[in-house]
Amino acid sequence: MDFAYNDEQKEIIKVVRDLVEKEIVPYAAELQNIMLRAEQIWEEVPKEIKLKFDNDVDKFIASYGTIEWAKNLGIYQENQVEAKPTEATKAPEAKE
Repeated sequence: MDFAYNDEQKEIIKVVRDLVEKEIVPYAAELQNIMLRAEQIWEEVPKEIKLKFDNDVDKFIASYGTIEWAKNLGIYQENQVEAKPTEATKAPEAKE
């Protein structure tokens, strides 16, 4: 069974091919290198931290840079101490 594309479909196919060849393919090697480096880093991550990512390198990579990622790595802790107001942050007193 042969399938014939209409002119609009042919144009869409051409645009997609051009996009892939000109925009995506040049970055494919760079993206692959980034993924390989992330997997190398994952191998160095301690087991107890890997458990926080369900032992899933993809979850580790997907959450990279988020607050949750930083918390899981122990490099971000929420400030537990309430800030005391300073002279600059105190509300001005009403003058009568």
